[in-house]
Amino acid sequence: MNIFFLSHTEDGGIYKVGSHHLSREFSKMGNKVTHISTPISFPQLLIGKGSRSRIDQAKNGAFQDKNGVIQIVDKIPFPLRILNQNVIISHQLISHSILEADFILMDQPLFAPALSKLDLKGKIIYRPTDVYLEGSMVESQKVALKIADGVIATSHTVLNNLNINSDLPKHVEENGVEFYRFYSKPSKINNRDNVVYLGSLDERFDWGLIRYLAIKFSDLKFDLYGTIRNFDPRNNNDENSIILPPNIRLLGPVPYEEVPYILKKYKVGLLPFVNNELNQGRSPMKLYEYLASGLNVVSLRTRTLEQLNLPCVELYDNTKNACIALEKANKLNNSSILGVESAKKQDWSNKTKSILNFMKTIEGT
Repeated sequence: MNIFFLSHTEDGGIYKVGSHHLSREFSKMGNKVTHISTPISFPQLLIGKGSRSRIDQAKNGAFQDKNGVIQIVDKIPFPLRILNQNVIISHQLISHSILEADFILMDQPLFAPALSKLDLKGKIIYRPTDVYLEGSMVESQKVALKIADGVIATSHTVLNNLNINSDLPKHVEENGVEFYRFYSKPSKINNRDNVVYLGSLDERFDWGLIRYLAIKFSDLKFDLYGTIRNFDPRNNNDENSIILPPNIRLLGPVPYEEVPYILKKYKVGLLPFVNNELNQGRSPMKLYEYLASGLNVVSLRTRTLEQLNLPCVELYDNTKNACIALEKANKLNNSSILGVESAKKQDWSNKTKSILNFMKTIEGT
């Protein structure tokens, strides 16, 4: 098959998202796979706004990666959220041979208006990964649902927020894990200590909770890896700045290839998100990576995680419960093996097979 991914994030950067894993697995199956991520604007290129990998891919043009996937970041005159550039984008998609696609899996709804202009032979599957409540993403998502032949959501909460009242085929497939990259043997799980968070430090991250836990558990180190976005608690010019205790260490972003080696040093992995509707629908990329690495997990209680009911995952809904959850997770020993076993079932190869089965159900419709 000829499969296109229209994604919000370029492959090859700091962050590895679901479309990167799925495109790799579909390519390994022998399919022709093209991965196109959100185009970058000329002003963004000029001032260097964006990740290094995104800028480089836009400047250097399409290339085939080591997994056989064609990677593309196009250039457009203005940022996509600001101005409708559907004609330009639709022509770019045609130049990449999207008219020959058998399937188009789209997790970036901003591509939808351009796709709607094309006479496509292939099936469109909208693959929402977040809850959108306002702005251009909401309007683009409406278009995505109009043109989609099917929907694959990353959680039931995300699916329910779409309010699909038609017979549109739908499926839920949570994010998975590249299991054997992260796998920790039982003999290597014990004798660990300290707490880790690895991911984006953005508006979804609960800085207040982290500070509270670090003060309560002053004997533990809280190591945070990731890019700080929007709010830096150390910025004294920000009225919301907070003083972080010395056992919180901000260690910056790390390449995906190094993540397994980092996680294997820790006892507990945190998913400390702000409690709002956006986070209630999240299928955290790090959940199964933590578990496969042998960590116990402490996370905000969300509808998604409650439904999963996983071993070695302690949930909280307030700061007091977060302390109880962390204390319990920090005392657990060999039960991490159960977490490893649960993560194994969520390998991306299994996720891809499940999605392929769904695709086959709409192939002839």
